[in-house]
Amino acid sequence: SGALSGVVTRAVISPFDVVKIRFQLQHTPIAKRQGGLGLVKSVVLLARDEGLSAFWKGHTASQLLSIVYGAVVFGVFEQITSGAWLLLPNQYHVPSAKPVISFVCGGVAGCVASVVSMPLDTLRT
Repeated sequence: SGALSGVVTRAVISPFDVVKIRFQLQHTPIAKRQGGLGLVKSVVLLARDEGLSAFWKGHTASQLLSIVYGAVVFGVFEQITSGAWLLLPNQYHVPSAKPVISFVCGGVAGCVASVVSMPLDTLRT
């Protein structure tokens, strides 16, 4: 159910992501070229000029990005958390250390997952 909810969420969010990326990649924003009405006008122009399917351009790469990122972050977090507890001296095996270990291992896992999934992030743009 977690994977299915991720797929559905990515499909729903994709149009917003496409519009955001279009705004980020343009030297002269769409809205300024077309009279300055902003987001709504830009969405209408995108739909008119490229069709509704334009809102899901890069969707497959986005889905792959989410899947790869989630798998890597989960796997790396589990591995380094287990390793951290093995390497940690016994005097630090106290309940108050668990949030700190989880925080640090989560940060490292997120960094590794970002590096691994970076090519897919480039493809979706």
